[in-house]
Parts: sequence; C-alpha cells; structure tokens
Amino acid sequence: MWACAVLIGEVSRCGEIWEKVFSKGEIVSVLDLEGPESVSTLAALRAAFQNSRQSIASEIHECRNANEFEGLQEDYELFGSSLGVDISDELGQIQKAYSELNDYEEHRADQMMDEYKGRYRESRVSEDSVRDMFASLRGDRED
Repeated sequence: MWACAVLIGEVSRCGEIWEKVFSKGEIVSVLDLEGPESVSTLAALRAAFQNSRQSIASEIHECRNANEFEGLQEDYELFGSSLGVDISDELGQIQKAYSELNDYEEHRADQMMDEYKGRYRESRVSEDSVRDMFASLRGDRED
C-alpha cells in the first residue's frame, strides 16, 4: 500500500505530467481498491477526483472526435464505478459537448455541400453561356 500512497501523492503533485503519460483511467485501473487496507487509498483518490472536477471543461475542450469523447466518457465511468463517486454531471457535460460537436460537423458538411452545389451550378451556367455564345456565332455565319 505504501507504493499506492506514493503514486497518489505523485499524481496529485504532478497531475499534468502524469496525465500526458497515462490517462486518469489507466492510473485508477491499476490500483487495487478492494479490501480494508485500501480505505486510505480510496479516500485519497476520491479527494483527488473531487479536486479535479473543475478540469472536465478543459478535458472536453481537448476532444476532437468521437473516439476521444468515448475515451473520456469511459474514464469517468471507471471513476464512478471504482471510486464510488457520482459522475452524472460530468457524463452530462461530455454528452452535451459531443452532441454539439456532431451538430456543428453536420452543419459544416451541409454548408460545404451547398457551396459545392453553388459552384457546380455556376460552372454549368458558365458552360451553357459559352455554348450559347458559340451557337450564336455559328448562326451569324450561316446568314
């Protein structure tokens, strides 16, 4: 258990460095949190989790695709089940941000399709006007 206490202390002290190497979920998943000897470790992890709750906004902001959102959600679900903490607010924030990303991507795809259709129409109009111009020139020659 001494090693766990040292690990928790280091994670708390150097959180950003550790998170660049391991996700929070990976750190929690390797710890044995069962049994009476882990009560202090579990309490320390719960306290660290409570202190880190405000960081979810920056974690969500870093997510750029579905896989990253799913990974973040899985980490929080692991915290909820391993640490016995309520994560409903965090899951709600993750799902809301993911929904907003999907809406934005759908809107952007529609916008790009509209732009493509507009350019295609413009090129067709241009081709038709060139064709009409040459047809009128041919018609002038026949007279």
